[in-house]
Amino acid sequence: MEDTPVPASTDITLADLINVVKIIDVVAGRGGFRGEELGSVGSVRDKISAFIETARPPEEGDENPLPANQAPEETPAVEKPKTKNSASRTKA
Repeated sequence: MEDTPVPASTDITLADLINVVKIIDVVAGRGGFRGEELGSVGSVRDKISAFIETARPPEEGDENPLPANQAPEETPAVEKPKTKNSASRTKA
């Protein structure tokens, strides 16, 4: 038996992990996992996704630097006042 050479670079990057999550999503969407496997596959996918979110550097202009598991406080929604133009368009 011949020894298989190990590639010089065996580093795993965030891009690799993002691709793993995409592959899991595609395979699950196509029915590639049995029902009893879905829990463990989903658990691994969630762990990888959480790692990606914590390891990913904040994007430029990112207004929400909070971690994925910490939601911002909700602010009440403000309704837009109705204008005469919008009301006349709906009557036609």
